Amino acid sequence: MKSQSNISLIIKRIHKISKQYKNELVNKTFLILYEGKAVEITYRIDNFLHLCGVETNLTAKDFYRRAVHSKLSCKEIQFTQKHPYNLAEIKTKHLSKALSLINRDAFVVSDITTQTKSFILGTTDLEIVLCFDLQINKSGKIISPILIPYSLRVEDIPNNKFSNMYEVDYVLSKETGTKHYMNIEYGNPNLLTSYLEKYSISDYSINITNL
Repeated sequence: MKSQSNISLIIKRIHKISKQYKNELVNKTFLILYEGKAVEITYRIDNFLHLCGVETNLTAKDFYRRAVHSKLSCKEIQFTQKHPYNLAEIKTKHLSKALSLINRDAFVVSDITTQTKSFILGTTDLEIVLCFDLQINKSGKIISPILIPYSLRVEDIPNNKFSNMYEVDYVLSKETGTKHYMNIEYGNPNLLTSYLEKYSISDYSINITNL
């Protein structure tokens, strides 16, 4: 059984990461451009719990809200065979870095296969992989074509488990629910117009005002 100090360390990390999640990711939709391809991703508040690798009796939304306000307690965190302490320790140690991948040099990997699940896409720095997939309801129906984060993989995933690997060229962002992508999170702003023309990327409303 893990000591209270072990659990407190996990909670301290979760509190800190939740604020990064809230300030940098929540209520934003991101457009990742790579090799002339484009994919949209978003981070919902109810995705945060799963990324932390712990179990709780709280709902995913309540877990997130309590984390943001630094109010999680040891009695609200559990570890099981499915979500062991060791895995949560690793995930919370690396999660902040994984969430920042959209703001720096990174790679996109497609069609990721693990022992338990396959994912459409992942972002990676070759040490960690944040896996994304479609939003699907309980009946298996696709809710939205915009991908959401499902899993943080810190353990080694062989290259043959990836279909392809690409350098990220640009990451653009907008407020979720709005029409225009108006911010450049990553990439050379001076070359964006020529990049969009080169690959005929016109399915998204991109309106960067400071180009």
